[in-house]
Amino acid sequence: MKDKETLANSGQYSLPAYLFHHGTNDQAYNYLGVHAEPDGDGYRYIFRVWAPHAVRITLNADFTDWDSGQPLNRVTDGGIWETAVESDTPLEGKYYKFSVTAKDGTVHLKADPFAFYSETGEKTASIICTASSFVWDDAEWMKKRSATVCPKQRGFKPKTEHFYSAPLNIYEVHPGTWKGAESRTDKENKLLSYRELADQLAPYLKEMGYTHAELLPVMEHPYDASLGYQITGYYAPTSRYGTPDDFRYFINKMH
Repeated sequence: MKDKETLANSGQYSLPAYLFHHGTNDQAYNYLGVHAEPDGDGYRYIFRVWAPHAVRITLNADFTDWDSGQPLNRVTDGGIWETAVESDTPLEGKYYKFSVTAKDGTVHLKADPFAFYSETGEKTASIICTASSFVWDDAEWMKKRSATVCPKQRGFKPKTEHFYSAPLNIYEVHPGTWKGAESRTDKENKLLSYRELADQLAPYLKEMGYTHAELLPVMEHPYDASLGYQITGYYAPTSRYGTPDDFRYFINKMH
């Protein structure tokens, strides 16, 4: 790792960029996309995207000119582009896209593949979501899980030959079709929110004796009928059912 750091820091390559270009950055979502950085009393957001064959990229957003955008700079020979936006106020919830100019001169307006929050359906913009106010209270369950799962993958001698030392009973569910409008207080929307789903699904699973819930894909996707199997954003829980914090609530409630 020392050699990698020396090589990465000797020129324009940061260590995350170096590892990404070598196919060994297994947390690229912490580098690409949009991330907030401390900036005194203000706010600073770094936008990065990988587009090795692009000749020009601009950030087109609510806080830039949607027509001309703000240019990104190519920061690695491997095709990572970057720009910084400074603001006196938070940009959370603002919409943005990348305008990518190809070698043949064509321009394509693209959503951010590393976005944490996105529009869906006929709307296709990415949404800035770098902050969370959610407070987890699942420590007791996490402790129980640690004691329940056989620790052979953590370098210890397993207590049993089977990976799990307790029974496993999985319930597979698609959030958008498990229940309809009849179970909602808002009859206008036919989809349960992540929070409504959690509050209704958790007691049902407990009553029926299930130990785990397996969700059909909740990553962002454009087509309802695909049941989540046409993924457009691997790091964004679909906004059909709410915000990323609403999804955190669902996970916390399941635990």
